[in-house]
Amino acid sequence: DLDTTSYKWTHYTLLEKFREGEAQILLGTQMIAKGLDFPNVTLTGVISADIGLNLPDFRAAERTFQLLTQIAGRTGRGKIKGEVVIQTYSPQEKSILYASQHDYEGFYQEEIKERKLYFYPPFIRLALVGLSGKEESRVKRAAQIWLAHLKDYLNENKLTNEIFLLGPAPAPLSKIKGRYRWQIAIKSKKAKELHLLLNEVGRQLQNLDRKIKVSLDIDPIDML
Repeated sequence: DLDTTSYKWTHYTLLEKFREGEAQILLGTQMIAKGLDFPNVTLTGVISADIGLNLPDFRAAERTFQLLTQIAGRTGRGKIKGEVVIQTYSPQEKSILYASQHDYEGFYQEEIKERKLYFYPPFIRLALVGLSGKEESRVKRAAQIWLAHLKDYLNENKLTNEIFLLGPAPAPLSKIKGRYRWQIAIKSKKAKELHLLLNEVGRQLQNLDRKIKVSLDIDPIDML
């Protein structure tokens, strides 16, 4: 993990010791799930495989499936077959079930139905307005003002059936480095209208509060 590989070459040194057989067990975080090619590895295990499913992000299941599939690929890369052990409290959750069966197609078909049902990418464009500051009351007030202006724009341009607003609400990671974080999620059927909305409201509120940092993230990688 980052604690044991913070110095130059420590990451390489640890992996070389494992490769040469000086260590029989390699214990780590997600960083050991990708790209390692050790033919002599015959067993990989995952502890608390479902922990990522509790994150408030529509991609949580996708990321869990991806991670488990990558971890499974670390074993049995040589002549001897490998084994994968997954510890979970949710064995019937689709990402864990399909990953244990190495069934990409099955996971995709079920996940894409949910994305369409709940109106998430790839069926819409998504944007995240993030606001942060050292005083939560000011951040909350700025978020409420942003929401009011967004609603006014949608009403004036008759876009209430094309663009949908969620929030404002504290971000899942509500405070980082002493700064409180609030956010507004925006779902849009049309990319052009989404850009016009953000450009116009952003222009109107560019001098709202100098102590509040505002970020506009279109098609965000995560919702945290």
